[in-house]
Amino acid sequence: MNLDALDMPDEPTQLAVWLEQKLAAPDLTALTDELSAFRKPSRGEAPELRELLGEWQELVMSDGLKQAPPEVVRRLLLWPERLLDLQELVYQGGGRYWDRVLGLASDPAEIVRDSRQRLSAVLLPAARPTTPKEQAPTVLPMRRLSSRRRLGWAMGLVAAAAALIAVLVSRYFQPAPIQPMPAEVAWGWNKPGVLASADSAPAYLNQLAKAADEWFDAKPKDAAAVAKRLTEFRRGCTALLLAERRPLSEEDDKWLMEKCRQWASKIDQELAEVEAGQVEKGRDDADETVHRLAAALRKRAEERDRT
Repeated sequence: MNLDALDMPDEPTQLAVWLEQKLAAPDLTALTDELSAFRKPSRGEAPELRELLGEWQELVMSDGLKQAPPEVVRRLLLWPERLLDLQELVYQGGGRYWDRVLGLASDPAEIVRDSRQRLSAVLLPAARPTTPKEQAPTVLPMRRLSSRRRLGWAMGLVAAAAALIAVLVSRYFQPAPIQPMPAEVAWGWNKPGVLASADSAPAYLNQLAKAADEWFDAKPKDAAAVAKRLTEFRRGCTALLLAERRPLSEEDDKWLMEKCRQWASKIDQELAEVEAGQVEKGRDDADETVHRLAAALRKRAEERDRT
């Protein structure tokens, strides 16, 4: 008898990698069944997946579970029925990191569909009328196991179940509050109204420079927080590239798009530095990038004021 949860590691980073590998397995329901079997009853309806992932959902989708705090992985283990939702989510919209983890050797839709069908078969067996024959089926005689074999099998099952209970209860099944889903990113170029049309080109460019300076309102230090901040700024670059810049001339619009692509590329490089462990360098380089882009926007605004 093989129990998937028995090889659960202790170290948080290894635990995240372990769970990623389980998500890539075609029979994820084996793990969800085991975890559900030892969960306390009457815990109410499971939170939505977005509540369990919280503000880390975007980072998890792009770079995997190990980028999120250990608490996120523990929440997922506390509510194993949401693991199927996570499996479906990463198959449908995971980044290149998940492509490597999942391998994509099989059809993603087929794997997810198979997992859900297996779980439904366990939790929601199809109701159908039974005939008298079905109510009292004929059972073929089986070879009787010896007492020694029955005892060995039973002892093995009890030992495995006891080990699983000890592992799960002592390490993971402690009550944990679910934090509310944070609001959408509301700073920098992501802030509502920042990219709206202004009265003039100088006003619009200065508006962008002021919003970019909001990068300095927070000073994250750990890798995950710095990466999150960079990802949010990078999202603002995309929003700016796709926005309508009505007060700008064709020349200024072309200039801004070229500059924005350059800034986005720099932010991508600095995010890569953070992911490679060069957290302080990545943050300092990002500070310099934002200083330069804000100065460039203000300089362009001054030039347009003089014309």
